[in-house]
Amino acid sequence: MLLFDALLALGLGGGATVLLGIVLRWFFARMLDAATFPGSRNLGAILQALVWPLAALAVLTLAEGRLSESTLVLWRGAPEVSLERLRAWLQALVRLWLFYVLTVALLRAWLDTSTARFWQRRVVRPLFALLVVMQAIGVLDDFLNYAIPLSNNQVLTVRILLTAMVAVVAVVMIARAIRTYMETAFLPKSGFDPAVSHAVSATLFYIVLIVGMLSVINALGFPLTTLTVIAGGLSVGLGFGLQAIFNNLSSGFILMFERAIAPGDVIVHNGENVTVERIGIRSTLVRTRGNVLVRIPNADLLNSPLANYGQGEEAVRVSVGVGVAYDANPREVERLLLQAAEHPLVLETPAPQVAFVGFGDSSLDFELRVWTNQPRRIPALKSDLRYRIFEILGEHGVEIPFPQRDVHLRSGWEHVLDAPDT
Repeated sequence: MLLFDALLALGLGGGATVLLGIVLRWFFARMLDAATFPGSRNLGAILQALVWPLAALAVLTLAEGRLSESTLVLWRGAPEVSLERLRAWLQALVRLWLFYVLTVALLRAWLDTSTARFWQRRVVRPLFALLVVMQAIGVLDDFLNYAIPLSNNQVLTVRILLTAMVAVVAVVMIARAIRTYMETAFLPKSGFDPAVSHAVSATLFYIVLIVGMLSVINALGFPLTTLTVIAGGLSVGLGFGLQAIFNNLSSGFILMFERAIAPGDVIVHNGENVTVERIGIRSTLVRTRGNVLVRIPNADLLNSPLANYGQGEEAVRVSVGVGVAYDANPREVERLLLQAAEHPLVLETPAPQVAFVGFGDSSLDFELRVWTNQPRRIPALKSDLRYRIFEILGEHGVEIPFPQRDVHLRSGWEHVLDAPDT
């Protein structure tokens, strides 16, 4: 083949690559244009980054076998160059380019900008540069085919090991994508409440993860029957050191499927209202009013009394106690407390109530009871009600007494008066 013919073929291949890349960009853009599921923006960025490597790899793959008998002579007397070997060499470089672009796109999707840039510059770029050099000098295949001997006459090559690592990452990504889509898009739109959506999506996540990992292990050549030995060892460990962990795992599934709590619920933990962020299989992540994330073992939530205010679907009652002096008119106090209950977070139905709860040692004890559908703001509501009660009672001259005692000396006080001054 003459040099002109080779350049013509190269130009046709480049044109086909450009045309296919344009078609792929249009297809990916149309496919994700109306997508509203979580992560669609990151998925779109990843697919757009893969357009040109995929187009070039497709063209080189389609050319396989069509250049088997073609050779190229650059000048007179120069050795002949097999175009099929040149195509295979370029295909390997484009495959490395594809993996490099995919790795960078995943880093940018998962990490923040500065961290992704650090990994790209310090780890990914030097690693792939080394792989390109190895491919250019023809030692990459030898490295990938290097055999690692295992027991039972099994051999594990570097290529298989790297493929398994990529497969594990792909399984985790697919499992996470399924869980996110099912929990935030499909199941809520299908009429399932948040608790059921979270339970079903979490179960699907672990099913896909376990099946995918077992498939990767089986693809490596390890028979799944060998896992029975590992399972036997784990069963012994569960009876000793792993008993607490197994208890938390089972408690996590019970919490999810019993729908006792769900992400977004406001529960009471150690006397403090906290919001459930995520229910894992081992622990539950909650957020305190101070914006502090706390992990609670699932067994603690399952085995102890749990107050759940929910997410505001149903009204909850809030009580604020107050004591007034004995000379106050109880009916007037009731009217003033109902006036203090006029607050934006207080529901009109059920109506606020005032209860005369008892005669204290130094006060008449009342309790203002109101209803709200904002469980996350109960502490703020109680604080506002106390402010209003103090201000309104003070404006109408109703005293809020403090504990005090009157001591009556019936005998012996004269000795105190006759005692000399010291």
